[in-house]
Amino acid sequence: MALEVGSIVEGVVTGITHFGAFVTLP
Repeated sequence: MALEVGSIVEGVVTGITHFGAFVTLP
């Protein structure tokens, strides 16, 4: 469970970072 949830969260965070990094960074 922990590994699966961690993988999902990591994937979501990675996706948000890729698309949101340029928007979030000044």
